[in-house]
Amino acid sequence: MNKKPLKPLLKSEIPSHIKVDLKSQHIVYGKKRYGYSVVNVICIKCGKITEYPIGSLRNKFKKGFSGCCQKCHPRWRTKTKGGIKYGGGYRYLHVDIIEPEIIQSAKKAGINVARPSNYIAEHRVIAFRKYGSIVFEKGILVRHLDGNKINNSPDNLVIGTNQDNVNDHVTARREAALWRTIALTLFSMLKNRDVE
Repeated sequence: MNKKPLKPLLKSEIPSHIKVDLKSQHIVYGKKRYGYSVVNVICIKCGKITEYPIGSLRNKFKKGFSGCCQKCHPRWRTKTKGGIKYGGGYRYLHVDIIEPEIIQSAKKAGINVARPSNYIAEHRVIAFRKYGSIVFEKGILVRHLDGNKINNSPDNLVIGTNQDNVNDHVTARREAALWRTIALTLFSMLKNRDVE
């Protein structure tokens, strides 16, 4: 075997609120032919038994493991109150904190605001307040003038087509390439000056 299994989990390492069956510790051999120790953890809410690798369980203890299975853990349950989440560089608002007329306009345009999504991109909500329901029409995109996806101030948002958005990105790439060329030219000039 390539790797020795981890040392067994001791009762002193386990937080008092977590139920662990210490007798269930055993070694599991994976595809790469080395073994690792696992132990059964009993969910404190529903009693479900889940097998965890001991190494990852020790890390969970350090980070504040709740002792719940994925089904009972609060992070895995659907949100009942509003909030903000981030994804793909954008900020999304939960429907609980968005005005009803914006949600109705989005639904009319065919945007799914029902579970499990329950979120609308913040820049579209702000653009709706500035431009109206045209924001949710097919083929219309909300563009960020400065290229920063988090900067959702009304002055930074304009509506346009997909082609406008592509042109923005091409222009940004060309500008970055131009600055890169300028920097390399200056660097080579300074290097040549130092050599002479």
